[in-house]
Amino acid sequence: MCKKIVQFSIACFLLLQVWLGEPKSINAADSSIAASSGWETESNDTYEEADEIVVNVPVKGSMRTSGDNDWYKVTVPENGYVSLKFDHEYIESGKNIWKAYLYDEDRNELVNDSYAGNKKSSQGGNVGVPAGTYYVKIVKSPGRFDPWSNVDYMLTVDYASSGEWETEFNDTFEDADEINVNKTVKGSMRTSGDNDWYKVTVPENGYVSLKFDHKYIESGKNIWKAYLYDADMNELVNNSYLGNKKSSQGGNIGVLAGTYYVKIVKSPGRFDPWSNVDYMLTVDYASSGEWETEFNDTFEDADEINVNETVKGSMRTSGDNDWYKVTVPENGYVSLKFDHEYIESGKNIWKAYLYDEDRNELVNDSYAGNKKSSQGGNVGVPAGTYYVKIVKSPGRFDPWSNIDYSIKMNFMTSHPGDINQDNETTSEDALEILKIVVKLSGSTEQQDLAADVDGNGIVDATDALIVLKKVVKLIDKFPIEV
Repeated sequence: MCKKIVQFSIACFLLLQVWLGEPKSINAADSSIAASSGWETESNDTYEEADEIVVNVPVKGSMRTSGDNDWYKVTVPENGYVSLKFDHEYIESGKNIWKAYLYDEDRNELVNDSYAGNKKSSQGGNVGVPAGTYYVKIVKSPGRFDPWSNVDYMLTVDYASSGEWETEFNDTFEDADEINVNKTVKGSMRTSGDNDWYKVTVPENGYVSLKFDHKYIESGKNIWKAYLYDADMNELVNNSYLGNKKSSQGGNIGVLAGTYYVKIVKSPGRFDPWSNVDYMLTVDYASSGEWETEFNDTFEDADEINVNETVKGSMRTSGDNDWYKVTVPENGYVSLKFDHEYIESGKNIWKAYLYDEDRNELVNDSYAGNKKSSQGGNVGVPAGTYYVKIVKSPGRFDPWSNIDYSIKMNFMTSHPGDINQDNETTSEDALEILKIVVKLSGSTEQQDLAADVDGNGIVDATDALIVLKKVVKLIDKFPIEV
């Protein structure tokens, strides 16, 4: 009886074994089983054996030895930006335990992030990427005294589709991302030595400025620096951006139609920090035929302008010179009119010089920040070519400003006070001024220029009174005459 029971038991065991089949173990060949469970599969120690993972889906893993490498392969479906999210259980250590690298398909390094034991969750900075295949490698932190741990980790390749992000690598002007004027592009400094280059086309003559925005950073130091270059790599602008100033608008710069480049770098100051916080860059642009064009830093490169027409400009640096060339068509009188936005300073900001063709100085006028409009005195000149130079006021303590200015070389053929243009100043001219003031008669631009004998830019009764004083010889010359 006992023998039959034993035989029956053996038979049942054999049948059960056939029914169940041979036991299996999860290894590298069973990656589909591992992937469905959310875990890495060993051995994934090389990029050829990388586990395929999906963006925005976490995968778990662990370092089975201090020399283990965990490789992951991920496909980015469309242009956008990615970042690495890394989580783990708390470890009683402030040292780095893991290090993660993100590579493109050609094994160019895009990211390297370190993860400390006592920081359970870390979110890396965003990096702009084109659609394609990428690899992530997780290793033990390589620092000499950094410990190893086989505590489980969780990795997520966060991704968002976007057509507004820079794409790495755009580290040189040859690899610059093409962007459009007046359209915002987002980016980030993936390392302290990163360079982000952008190429932009200005369709017509006009002026541009750089707008730069970012999240608030608790630092009064400069974090980023932006440079604007023309197609020949001549520097037009260099602006710095503080961490605690979320939005910055640069000064306007006159430019010709053509190709330009913007470079964003970490601020180069010795103690300036680096940040991988996202930034937003906009090349603001407006078409204009009334702006100076850089470079007009010498009289040989002077912008040609017309008399009685306004041109706008700005000092792109404290050492900038803006030169203008103007032709006076016939003998007459010229004066410089200078306007700008209000600046809270009584100090001189700008200085203007007027030269004849042989570079003999005819005028030098200074312009204070808190005086928005200035009308210079008249100078008699023969027909010919003249030059105007605008510079920062050279006083030792005079400040610099990149605020826009406008300048006009007024020109009139008749002399000041001669409203009816009969080549002499009489009481009749004073009467004509009063008629203009009370709107009994209209006036031309030339008449307004002649009537404004005190040079304040306004025709009023005071001008009529000054003309009468000149007629009866109470004064020798008008206030506007130099």
